[in-house]
Amino acid sequence: MGASTAAMIRTARARDTGPPRNRISCLYTMAWMRSKGRPHDRNLMREDEQQIHMLFDAGDRALMAADIDALDRVFAEDYVQYDPAGQAFTKQEVLNNLRSGKTRYPVIVSTRREIRLFANFAIVHGSESDEVEAEGKRFAVRYLYMDVVCKRDGRWQIVGSQLVKPEDKEYS
Repeated sequence: MGASTAAMIRTARARDTGPPRNRISCLYTMAWMRSKGRPHDRNLMREDEQQIHMLFDAGDRALMAADIDALDRVFAEDYVQYDPAGQAFTKQEVLNNLRSGKTRYPVIVSTRREIRLFANFAIVHGSESDEVEAEGKRFAVRYLYMDVVCKRDGRWQIVGSQLVKPEDKEYS
């Protein structure tokens, strides 16, 4: 990371006195600023989109199998997830929760996924219908999500996630 980018991040963090959910907006902005002006041809874009789809499919399989090692590769070290209540979880907190077995995701069905690619980062938004096991009960849940993925050292990883549970209306 260049000195000017690091300075911008420090300045943004110093000014961020709002709730944690505002920090994910900063993440999107910083990713956009870092990728500005970098060329990206159509063939590379198609290849990157395919790799991102494969990353998300691998992530879904790893969540269903509670495969911590696979998820460790899917999520970047600086990964942050915001749950529907706005609570932030680090990568380690997410992995520790899965490792504990308190929450399991035996069924994950992606119902929509759209990728907006910007050179070395992308915003992925979509929806899924899942079955979750928690506290000895199994129930259906629907999520809308927006994730930020970055390409670092030639591979894509998820760096941020925001989950939302929609009202009980039809969506897709």
